[in-house]
Amino acid sequence: MTDTTHQDALRERLEVLSSLLPGVAYLWRQEPDGRFSVPYASDGIAAMFELSPEAVVADASAVIAKIHPDDLGPYLASVAASQRTLTLWSHEFRIVRDDGSQRTLSGQAMPEHDADGATIWTGFVTDITERRSMHDRLRLITDALQDVVVLTDADAKVSFVTPSVRAVLGREPDKVVGRPVLELFEPRDRDAFQEALRAPADQVVEARGAHARGHEVWLEATLRRIDGEGTVLACRDVTQRVRDRRDLQREVAYRRTLVELTRDMLSAELDERFYQLLMERAIELVPDAQGGSMVLWDEEDERYAFVAAKGFDLDVLRTIRLTPEELDRSDPPRVERIEVRKTSGRLDAATLARFRAAGRMDELEMTLSVPISSRGRAAGFLNLDNFRRADAFGSDAIEAAEALAVQVGLAFQRLELEASLRAERARYEHLAGHDPLTGLPNRRLFQDRLTRALARANRRDGHVGLIYVDMDEFKEVNDRYGHAVGDALLRAVATRLHDTVREEDTVARLGGDEFAVVLSELTTAADATEVADKLGSALSDPFQHDAVELRVSASIGCAVYPTDGADADDLMRAADAAMYRGKAVARQALRG
Repeated sequence: MTDTTHQDALRERLEVLSSLLPGVAYLWRQEPDGRFSVPYASDGIAAMFELSPEAVVADASAVIAKIHPDDLGPYLASVAASQRTLTLWSHEFRIVRDDGSQRTLSGQAMPEHDADGATIWTGFVTDITERRSMHDRLRLITDALQDVVVLTDADAKVSFVTPSVRAVLGREPDKVVGRPVLELFEPRDRDAFQEALRAPADQVVEARGAHARGHEVWLEATLRRIDGEGTVLACRDVTQRVRDRRDLQREVAYRRTLVELTRDMLSAELDERFYQLLMERAIELVPDAQGGSMVLWDEEDERYAFVAAKGFDLDVLRTIRLTPEELDRSDPPRVERIEVRKTSGRLDAATLARFRAAGRMDELEMTLSVPISSRGRAAGFLNLDNFRRADAFGSDAIEAAEALAVQVGLAFQRLELEASLRAERARYEHLAGHDPLTGLPNRRLFQDRLTRALARANRRDGHVGLIYVDMDEFKEVNDRYGHAVGDALLRAVATRLHDTVREEDTVARLGGDEFAVVLSELTTAADATEVADKLGSALSDPFQHDAVELRVSASIGCAVYPTDGADADDLMRAADAAMYRGKAVARQALRG
């Protein structure tokens, strides 16, 4: 068969083929010198390339001119490869139409050598613009997905996975396809995931993904089964969400414990029990803390003293006092990590030996120093110790310690303020019921003590004695020696009166040089007279003030409940009257 006859036969077959297929059926010829021509093209070439079949029979340059510049090189290379190997040519490429629009074509053709040395391809080309556009959009979607979408077959092996598996799990998609889907998850979570795969309904599973580099990745996998065909999985990276949830849970637990500690601190006193409680709760609160100690500044000694410890012998630590230089903390104080063993050179041999005797000194790997600040000064330090790791106390521990330092500082400040207020309140309460010069109960407290003593005596059928004492020569002492000596005399009189009576009795200063004594729970009325005589004897001895000897006398009046009065007013009037009778007798004796 001649070449012409052969080509005619090909044309006939192509005409039949073109009537059955969309697109363009064609013969493509490449001469030995490289020129291209299209001996035959079906009528579809006009719609596809905007060229007539006749225009390209002798020269295919018009067809080649239509190919997109970016696709021309790969196109020609694919043709050359097909010619060289005489294998099927299959290629996708774009053409540019006269109006500037682009179309995507897919061509396939089988080559053979002609007798004259030319190569002829028999094939067809179709317009796949719409299909390619959809494919490209789907590819863009899958490429852009941050979630990993996985399709499995009925045997739970991966049949498709989106490229995002590379970013999420560090795995190449082609290495994942064909492998069991369970391999995408950590072994410890595979049993739970296997159960989810078997479930008939849609499932949402949170599990750890098996990252190629080994680090932890948490995935939230939504599973939907396709009956008889497999499962669709959408796996979202929720690592940050899991971490945030853990951090929140840890923060909630930390804050709850901190609130409990603050409550305990504010309901306690600044004593050994409080310091030990604070020490132990701090170890619970701060990550990596395994033991520790607490030091407070001693104002009198001007050194730091140990007041609490865990993991050490506190009795031994109490024998150690540290100067600020030996403690060597930052100024101003802050939460800081300290390698204690590297700083022990500041201590003398004896102190270092006592530290070792307290236990575990040589085991310390890292200490976290937490300052206790109150009213703008460093009241002390919590030293939290780790015995295992030199890298202990990371940022989370330091953050927790800083929050703890604030709370402890506020608690210390409040407890110190409350202690100060209690002392001040006690002082005012004392002043409200006591004479500021002698410290004895004043008239108000005296009347209260007398009323209480009478009430007890009434219930028990007992006796109460009331003694009034008035200093007879006190005005002369004031006039001669001055008020300072007079005040010293009043204080001395108060002391002698107080030392003469029982602890349960009350000695009061009613004002000026007048005193009163309440004798509670007397057995007989005669007991009051006996005490009055003792008081007179005690006051008769001279008083010494610096180089001055002072001699004074006292008028004493005594009354007894219930004999001399049924209530406080009656008893006070009776005692006062008895005292003045005594003064009158004394004056009469002086005139006599």
